[in-house]
Amino acid sequence: MCDGCLREVAGLKVAGCVSQRLCVTERATLNAQPATFFVQQNLKRVMVMAAIEIAPRIVVDEKVCFGKPVIKGTRVPVYIVLAKLAGGMTMEQVAEEYGITLEDIRAALAYAASIIANETILPVPAGEQK
Repeated sequence: MCDGCLREVAGLKVAGCVSQRLCVTERATLNAQPATFFVQQNLKRVMVMAAIEIAPRIVVDEKVCFGKPVIKGTRVPVYIVLAKLAGGMTMEQVAEEYGITLEDIRAALAYAASIIANETILPVPAGEQK
């Protein structure tokens, strides 16, 4: 946790750091909502997670689809949209089936592309495999 993340909210001690990227004290510069708050009251720890937008039109919330990325304002996981498109459905069919817009589908594709673009696969030399 970075300095300044431990705060008092309504008489409760609140630590807002989950990672350096989602630090409460840096949310203004990162343009992200704080992801997780750990609230300690009466020696009990409760985790509360707010929905955060991880990409345009794509959000994660632990209470929706176990924290998988979903289309904002829906319970439609991004992976379902991608799987339906890969399975041969048209964008219009997917939009109609799940009640989302074509822009939502394009956002899901852009999110998937950004994940893959940042992925690096390093081969393990044959002698080092376990």
